[in-house]
Amino acid sequence: MSFEFRRADFTKAENALVLSLFDELKPPKKVTLSQWAEENFVLPEGSSAKPGKFRLWPYQYEMLDVMGDPTIERVSIIKSARIGFTKGLISAIAATAAVDPCSIILLVPTDDDARGYAVDEIDPSFEASPALRGLIRSGRLDGRNTLTRRSFLGGGSLKILSARSPRNLRRHDAKKLFVDEADGMELTAEGDPILLAEKRTLAHPDRKIVVGSTPTLEGVSVVDKLYSESDQRVFEVPCPSCGTFTEILWPMIRWPDGDPEKAAFLCPHCEELIDERHKPAMVYKGRWRKTRPEVKGHAGFRINTLVSLLANASWAKLAAEFLKAKKSGPADLQVFANTIEGRVWKTSLNSIDASGLASRVESFGVTTDPDTKRSRIPAEVVLITCGADVQDDRIEATLFGWTVDGRRFVLAHFIIDGNTLDDGTWQEFDAFLKTTWTHPNGWKIGIDGTAIDSGGREGRTQKVYDFCQPRLYRRIYAIKGDAGPKPVWRKAQKVKGGSRLFIIGVDQVKTDIIESLALDPISEDGKQNSNAIRLSEDLPDDWFDQVTGEKRAIRYVRNRAIIEFQPRKRGQRVEALDCAVYAVAVRQAPALRSIDLEERSRRVPEPVSGEAKPAPQKRSEDWAAAFNGQ
Repeated sequence: MSFEFRRADFTKAENALVLSLFDELKPPKKVTLSQWAEENFVLPEGSSAKPGKFRLWPYQYEMLDVMGDPTIERVSIIKSARIGFTKGLISAIAATAAVDPCSIILLVPTDDDARGYAVDEIDPSFEASPALRGLIRSGRLDGRNTLTRRSFLGGGSLKILSARSPRNLRRHDAKKLFVDEADGMELTAEGDPILLAEKRTLAHPDRKIVVGSTPTLEGVSVVDKLYSESDQRVFEVPCPSCGTFTEILWPMIRWPDGDPEKAAFLCPHCEELIDERHKPAMVYKGRWRKTRPEVKGHAGFRINTLVSLLANASWAKLAAEFLKAKKSGPADLQVFANTIEGRVWKTSLNSIDASGLASRVESFGVTTDPDTKRSRIPAEVVLITCGADVQDDRIEATLFGWTVDGRRFVLAHFIIDGNTLDDGTWQEFDAFLKTTWTHPNGWKIGIDGTAIDSGGREGRTQKVYDFCQPRLYRRIYAIKGDAGPKPVWRKAQKVKGGSRLFIIGVDQVKTDIIESLALDPISEDGKQNSNAIRLSEDLPDDWFDQVTGEKRAIRYVRNRAIIEFQPRKRGQRVEALDCAVYAVAVRQAPALRSIDLEERSRRVPEPVSGEAKPAPQKRSEDWAAAFNGQ
């Protein structure tokens, strides 16, 4: 028995119905991701400077098409600010939900980032786009709150996960993994969160992994390493003068001294200066070029703000931003390099190591020279500060020596052993702070100011307050560190018991110390480097390991730089670094800044009447030698 379909057997209405059913059964027309985005994705009010239908910049077409290409497994993107990466990433997630529903993981650095993506980006974009409206199911997903999880009609799902919560990655599976700001993700107790997330895609032979990030430091940047493994595409534009295609880099932007408004592009081929007015035409004729075409299955893109057509990305504005960053110092220059140039920052901050520092010690300290009967403190030191860290069973303290012109010497590191809830331990520490040494020039020098960290458990915090308050006249301060771009020394706050607590901006001081420790005290031309910190040979061996125990990292949240200091390894002790930070910070206390160092440098030897010195009740072996022969 056979059945032959003949249109003549049906009425016109029936034919139309059958044909419409067949149309519904047809597979959807194949379109590229960029085509779908421009036809269907709408930027909502409030989350974009130009709400409405998504219009791609010339360099975004190939990036999006590769994100949607099933033959390419990996995409790695080194991005700068102001190039529209976030909106492109959201459009890729939206296209997946609408056209190819599947399981998706979006990995971001923190819980706040995850909530921000869900509430500020995903939900408004799906609501604003007619092709997406109604795709997100309401209610709960897998019995859990859906604040950062979305399920889609057709079986797909999106989980927005924080890299700081690696346990979340165990329970999920995904065909597509999108990672934003990879360089802002910290290693956790369970390992690299990006690698953990990638393992959740192994069950899918057609998986997709897209990683984008603003780069950070050379040697530690995740996205820079991934890009180096890719086909390394660069976006090149034609010179309107000679026609040669070139990737615009920051050294090619030039302007007359003092006049950044006249910033222009210097073509490296014909050496013609190209005015800003030619930039749109150049960018619209631009193209991506693979610099390693032999690499298959891993596409890499490198893009910087110099080709952005946004008004706030003109070459003149960027030149003004560069001059401002240059004036502010290395931290702001790094932000410019990362977020505008889209390149890693080369620095010595992560090359400094304990053995390198230990090899630079010099023959000075606070112990007594047996021949002169005077301390081995450098003669140019005229002021001493102390930074102290309070642990349960000891107080650690570092002494810094300062010269008239601001050069710094680490003179010693002492440990006062004893339970820090015991008054006897504090009496011993008080005796230590009263120590004086015979300066090489013959006069007595003591500790001019001390900062003691109060950030321990409540009982010890109050002990610090109680110790410091009656000794403020000796410039002994209870302090607490505050991370972030904060002033080094802030006005005192009243705390429990009427004591005063001084807040210090630890990130600025740590950056200063780590950068200064990385400098060689003697420059290549044989002159002293005034910014270098010089080190005593009397410092204990583990001091060098502790003072280098943290690394500085910059992560970017919506292109805003956040500086963080992270341990180099799990369980790393950093008391020496903390003490050094406090010893440097206390120099900024107004009472210490008012000391006339010029007058001190002109002091004549004081008459010596015996060898009077503090007589503590007990002394730790680590610092008792400081009193000998004084």
